[in-house]
Amino acid sequence: MVTGECNCEAVAFEITSNISDVFICHCSICRRSTGSNGIAVTIINISDFRWEKA
Repeated sequence: MVTGECNCEAVAFEITSNISDVFICHCSICRRSTGSNGIAVTIINISDFRWEKA
Protein backbone atom coordinates (compact mmCIF):
# COMPACT_ATOMS: atom_id res chain seq x y z
CA MET A 1 0.00 0.00 0.00
CA VAL A 2 1.16 3.51 -0.83
CA THR A 3 -0.17 6.72 0.70
CA GLY A 4 0.61 10.31 -0.11
CA GLU A 5 -0.49 13.87 0.52
CA CYS A 6 0.26 17.41 -0.52
CA ASN A 7 2.52 19.61 1.61
CA CYS A 8 -0.42 21.45 3.21
CA GLU A 9 -2.14 18.09 4.00
CA ALA A 10 -5.42 19.21 2.39
CA VAL A 11 -5.34 16.38 -0.18
CA ALA A 12 -4.40 12.75 0.55
CA PHE A 13 -4.66 9.46 -1.35
CA GLU A 14 -4.11 5.74 -0.97
CA ILE A 15 -3.03 3.11 -3.53
CA THR A 16 -3.74 -0.48 -2.51
CA SER A 17 -1.79 -2.27 -5.27
CA ASN A 18 1.96 -2.70 -5.49
CA ILE A 19 3.71 -0.15 -7.69
CA SER A 20 6.15 -1.92 -9.96
CA ASP A 21 7.00 0.58 -12.71
CA VAL A 22 7.71 4.29 -12.39
CA PHE A 23 8.34 6.40 -15.47
CA ILE A 24 9.71 9.92 -15.87
CA CYS A 25 7.67 12.15 -18.17
CA HIS A 26 9.71 14.91 -19.83
CA CYS A 27 6.93 16.56 -21.85
CA SER A 28 6.65 20.35 -21.82
CA ILE A 29 3.51 20.25 -19.62
CA CYS A 30 5.20 18.17 -16.89
CA ARG A 31 8.38 20.25 -17.02
CA ARG A 32 6.39 23.47 -16.75
CA SER A 33 4.20 22.24 -13.88
CA THR A 34 7.16 21.09 -11.77
CA GLY A 35 9.82 23.57 -12.79
CA SER A 36 12.21 20.64 -13.22
CA ASN A 37 13.32 18.21 -15.91
CA GLY A 38 10.24 15.97 -15.52
CA ILE A 39 7.80 14.27 -13.17
CA ALA A 40 7.48 10.71 -11.88
CA VAL A 41 4.44 8.81 -13.20
CA THR A 42 3.02 5.36 -12.49
CA ILE A 43 0.00 3.56 -13.95
CA ILE A 44 -2.46 1.74 -11.68
CA ASN A 45 -6.01 0.40 -11.88
CA ILE A 46 -8.59 2.98 -10.81
CA SER A 47 -10.06 0.40 -8.41
CA ASP A 48 -6.74 0.46 -6.50
CA PHE A 49 -6.89 4.25 -5.97
CA ARG A 50 -8.82 6.03 -3.23
CA TRP A 51 -8.97 9.67 -2.16
CA GLU A 52 -8.50 10.03 1.62
CA LYS A 53 -9.00 13.81 1.63
CA ALA A 54 -9.91 16.01 -1.30
